[in-house]
Amino acid sequence: MRYSLRNKKKIAKAFGKTELTTLINDLDLFFESNKVVNDYVDDSTKEKYPILNISFDKGRIPRFASFNVISTKFDVYNLALRVNK
Repeated sequence: MRYSLRNKKKIAKAFGKTELTTLINDLDLFFESNKVVNDYVDDSTKEKYPILNISFDKGRIPRFASFNVISTKFDVYNLALRVNK
């Protein structure tokens, strides 16, 4: 499985380049270690796009991130970071 993350420049501007790099590394690890990504996608909500919820814990503070799944083509998930307002 592969992914494409949208709006990287906006994420870097809002959270910093270090946080963007960490997020990308965590996504890389998630997609390398999970062959069935659909198990983590929640499409039961009334949101416009299905939501991919991922928790990261690699010996540091546990983290959680949500992404809108904008589209899926072949084995590529087009993701946009979800920010709760």
